[in-house]
Amino acid sequence: MKKSDIFGVEGLEKLRSLQLNMIDTLLLKSHLEELNYLTDKATFIEDIMAEQGKTDPDVKLLMTIPGIDFYSAMTIIAEIGDITRFPNPKKLVSYAGLTPRLRESGNISLKGKISKKGSRILRWILISAVHSVLRCRKGNKKLRGYYKHLIKRGKAKQIAAVALAKKLLIIIYTMLTKKKKYDDGDEPLARRKLAKMNLRATALPTSSCIEEIDELKRKIKLTGGV
Repeated sequence: MKKSDIFGVEGLEKLRSLQLNMIDTLLLKSHLEELNYLTDKATFIEDIMAEQGKTDPDVKLLMTIPGIDFYSAMTIIAEIGDITRFPNPKKLVSYAGLTPRLRESGNISLKGKISKKGSRILRWILISAVHSVLRCRKGNKKLRGYYKHLIKRGKAKQIAAVALAKKLLIIIYTMLTKKKKYDDGDEPLARRKLAKMNLRATALPTSSCIEEIDELKRKIKLTGGV
């Protein structure tokens, strides 16, 4: 298929219009129904996150960074936990697995790839946030400048993105410890993101949320999950 995103609006329309034999048509219909179900569930969970995020001042702080919305902010905060448990930003960077491995041979120490130890989810959401940060054309001039500087020095895009994720995490550490907004942001964009989060939160029926959580707890108990 020539669509850039087969699970986008146009891509899904193309999938539904495919002329297939009876068995493949039934399979395709079943998969599309499952995809629709999972999409609805993901949206529902994000609505719950928005409800929680609108009362969390740290979420609002991180959302002043262009490219970070309530989903990214809440995931970062959930993985970090209490910021005071990290005495300095280096400890937090190490916890995220963004520090390079050290290979020692005699009196020589060489830095290798990142350790990838610690929180895999924090590392993933930071890399995702970096790509969003680079796409934002308002604000983030320093971060985008740092990334371009690394590329000009011959760094591969993936390595530059990891370095930018480390720099972003250090900034996040400062913001959370000093309770200060991002100083290279875009105020109108931050207000729009907050309004969008609040809108999604108010659209969530409380009774539905409670019923959904109770149902999830029941399923977890039946399957013996944690």
